[in-house]
Amino acid sequence: MKDLNTVLAVIGAVACWYFVVAFWVTTRGDWRHNPGGRHLMQFTANLGVLMSLIVAARIWPDYPGRTTATFVTFAALVGQVVWRCVLLHRAQHDRQAAGS
Repeated sequence: MKDLNTVLAVIGAVACWYFVVAFWVTTRGDWRHNPGGRHLMQFTANLGVLMSLIVAARIWPDYPGRTTATFVTFAALVGQVVWRCVLLHRAQHDRQAAGS
């Protein structure tokens, strides 16, 4: 089962990094000027970091800085999920204001 989890982590990491590069190229960087685009890019890149850390831990279980890197990545993901909630409520508020 551990090997299957590692394979899934590799596929997840590759998919995240592919998306980050493809999104950058296909939008020509326009995502930087949009809060939703920035969030999508940041969240996907951070998920790619997390998946890459999982793969690294399978290959090199005690690499230097593992605890710190994992903590920072998880903290960033939590912050991004909270920010996603803020963006949701802002979008709903703007939609309601436009309909009034």
